[in-house]
Amino acid sequence: MNRLPVLLALLAVVVHLGCETSPTEIDSNTAIFKKPPKPDGGGGDGGPANPEIAFRSNGARHVMNADGSHSSLVVPESQFAGSSAWSPLGDGSTVPYQIVFELGGGPLATIDITTPAEGGVVATAPSPIAATSQFVIASYPSWSPDGSQIAFQATLGETCPNGEGQGESDIWTWNVDGSEPPTRWTFNCDNYVFATDPSWSADGSALAFKEEGGGTTMIKVLHLADGYIETVFDAANPGDDIS
Repeated sequence: MNRLPVLLALLAVVVHLGCETSPTEIDSNTAIFKKPPKPDGGGGDGGPANPEIAFRSNGARHVMNADGSHSSLVVPESQFAGSSAWSPLGDGSTVPYQIVFELGGGPLATIDITTPAEGGVVATAPSPIAATSQFVIASYPSWSPDGSQIAFQATLGETCPNGEGQGESDIWTWNVDGSEPPTRWTFNCDNYVFATDPSWSADGSALAFKEEGGGTTMIKVLHLADGYIETVFDAANPGDDIS
């Protein structure tokens, strides 16, 4: 018996079936872009089971699931919760989720969020970080990958040596365990320079931040081991590029 026609017929069926499979039919449970699930929390109809997004609306702070479901109010508008950052630690049950944020245009503060098994969201009252009360304003906090430090921008309110008013915003870090006072890494006083928006490297060894002033905007990297700061992008120089 000649098997060639049979094999060709089977091959045609396989090709036909393969062509009918849509490239958009992806198993979302195994797709590589899917984040590993967090431990089951509460949620239900009263709030997110695994809050992953914090956002501000008219000064109030809300949290919700990454898919946009179950938004819950955790800081009322009357307390004006500004820029914020999640702690990398916490599972919502045995260890609370924690957010650090700018409180009312003044110090930084934290809140703990738990998601009880019976549903809903329980948030503590904001707890100001006393070490940041010395600043005229502390904002744009960024939590280190290991949860041990918070970087932020702040204005100390000191008088500049040239007598032209108060110092502008600088980059600071603070140990969450309170073992040391905040550490100042930049010293922008002259020329009205602002250091803003600190962001941690994945290994926690460096901070990227934006510096504005004198008609320029630069991206700089602060190496925490030795305090060395390098400029990696200068928007005033058209020859620079970032890819």
